[in-house]
Amino acid sequence: MLNSSEIFLLAVLVPLAGAFILAVFRHHLKASSPYLATGFLLLSLATTMLGLVEHINHAMINVPPSSVNPILSWMELASPASPLSTTMVIDHTSRIGDPLTALMLMLILVLAVPGQIFLMMYLKRSDEPPYLYAMICLFIFAAMATCLAGTLLALMAMAYVAAIVGSVVLAGLTRSGHKSTAWPSLAMLSAGMACFLIGVALFISRTGVTGDELFGPVGLSAIGPHLQAALGVQSYLEILHFRGGPFAAGLNFLTWCGVGCALFSMALAGQFPFQACPLDTLEAPAPLNGLLTGAILPLLGIYVVGRLYPLFTLDARLIVAIAGCTTLSTALLAAWAQTDIKRMTWWIVSAQYGWCFLLFGAGAWVQAMEHAILWATLALGLFLVGGMVLACNGGRGDVRTLGGLWKKLPVTAGAALIFVVIGSQVMNVMIPGESPRTLLWLHHYGCGLEGFGGLLYWVPLVAVGLNSLVLWRWWWLVFGGTSRDAAHPPAVSRESAVLTLPLVLLMVLAVGIHEPFFGINALLAHAAPGVLSHLAHTSSITTAGKIPWQLWLPIAGTITALVLYFRGLTRADRLRRIPGINLLYIWFHGEFFIKEVSLVIPGLLLKGLAMAVKFMDRTVLELLLIFAALFSRVAGMMVSLVEEAWSAGIWNRFTALPMPGPMARFLNSSRVRGGLVLLISVGLVAAAILISMALA
Repeated sequence: MLNSSEIFLLAVLVPLAGAFILAVFRHHLKASSPYLATGFLLLSLATTMLGLVEHINHAMINVPPSSVNPILSWMELASPASPLSTTMVIDHTSRIGDPLTALMLMLILVLAVPGQIFLMMYLKRSDEPPYLYAMICLFIFAAMATCLAGTLLALMAMAYVAAIVGSVVLAGLTRSGHKSTAWPSLAMLSAGMACFLIGVALFISRTGVTGDELFGPVGLSAIGPHLQAALGVQSYLEILHFRGGPFAAGLNFLTWCGVGCALFSMALAGQFPFQACPLDTLEAPAPLNGLLTGAILPLLGIYVVGRLYPLFTLDARLIVAIAGCTTLSTALLAAWAQTDIKRMTWWIVSAQYGWCFLLFGAGAWVQAMEHAILWATLALGLFLVGGMVLACNGGRGDVRTLGGLWKKLPVTAGAALIFVVIGSQVMNVMIPGESPRTLLWLHHYGCGLEGFGGLLYWVPLVAVGLNSLVLWRWWWLVFGGTSRDAAHPPAVSRESAVLTLPLVLLMVLAVGIHEPFFGINALLAHAAPGVLSHLAHTSSITTAGKIPWQLWLPIAGTITALVLYFRGLTRADRLRRIPGINLLYIWFHGEFFIKEVSLVIPGLLLKGLAMAVKFMDRTVLELLLIFAALFSRVAGMMVSLVEEAWSAGIWNRFTALPMPGPMARFLNSSRVRGGLVLLISVGLVAAAILISMALA
């Protein structure tokens, strides 16, 4: 019988086999390829669950039944905090000793299945490229292989393969007029991968080849021990505060390792400075946007940061926190001013992943991973809701002309309402969740920094209310009130039962993740690297039952959204016409002109380089002309000198000397006289050049 490690390997290979079959037999399986792809993903999910059950059967030996609470607590049995971890021997290839790995595998497949079901019913057969479903299976395989990667290089390679496949799929389904704009995202991902490769090379150069391993012999994280041995330190805290000698720009090599890895993660998650990348792919179908750029690719980026977290020193964490805070603030402001439903959704999702990077920088590892897992589910749900709206009203995505769709799309509106309630955190006033812990982490981190460090607390604090405002604006403008296009009301068809099924599944999953039903918080605390597990539990205990005044900010954001948009866009339009605010609105609606800047800056650099080359060419040409003029001047002076000597009769006196007749006739010829003049001139110029070189 297969053991758990072999079952997990089989689960990862099922999507790869599906991709191979769908690609090779694409002509014979053209009509059934969507259903076969869904079947392969369901088979992989069932195999993964079978592997988990197999692991439970072995892990529950000598464990009292009362310990199995909550649902996922069985994964803690193989964690460093478990007394059984010293006696259990786990196969090196299973990676099941790390709860984060098993959780990510399950989450990727649980998100992929409803996304695939929605996609195959959403697309028309005429719009499907021949390799679409094979590429989707290949993408899921690469994502799962990223989670099971045993080395840094394998992690980087599989994550990059997933990014490439995702970019190719999105580019292939982008409308013909926008195909050329879908490829810059791949270039930005390649730049992030190059930074990651540099960081990994720096790390391996100090720790040796064995430092490339991510897991030890029992499946536990091995980066920390490798770093301790390489740096000669005794604890994880010494790695965190490692200073070392400056490697470049005043930062040590370990900080640069963390920065390189973080840049690749930011490129995957669409974070600052890579925010313009996913904007180019929003012309693709909404389900693909949700599955690829909204859920799984950002989740992989955050997984990379969580897996390689011991590489991040305090300086590297500060850089990650600043990038996350920048994304959080700019994305929410851009989402507030957008009128296209897909662009609004993307900016909302991007802001939430920015929140995750901010929490990583502040040291809140557990809160960052839990927020990422929750918002990967919500992101896919919001994009599928947008896809349902576009499918039912003929592709009209301008929220200024929508409204009142809750009557015709009740299930979609209800699912979207649940997503908004969970995402806006309005229920945390009555049922405290992660917000108290998160805000206390940020207050402790941001206010403990010098200078403008307090902004890392106050900016996210304002973003809590702004996030609620943006989410409720999104829901109300699409589903609330009445239709705002009375002259040309959209012809809305009824929602499909097959398309609403994935929405209901994601709604149930989001509620289960948000509430303590699955016990994900405790599971992640046991998966946290080093001393972070203890810190996470301590934070949970000290903040239990506390409801700071900041928790009322989501309520304030909700009330503001209703005041501005309850009767349509009249009040909001009146507000944005105020001088000063109108300029800010143009800036926000233009998405801070991030895409334009990303295109203008390289153009300016190339233009500056061309001007520099032109200046250098002109300067060199002028110098050559000056030297040519000097050479001509010197040559002319030499010729004049020879002519003066000639006119003085020196040559006549020389030729008047007694000599044989043939010699006299040779010297008196005009060619000899001209040649001697030229030879003497060239010799004098050459002598002048040699003398100047010798003096230099």
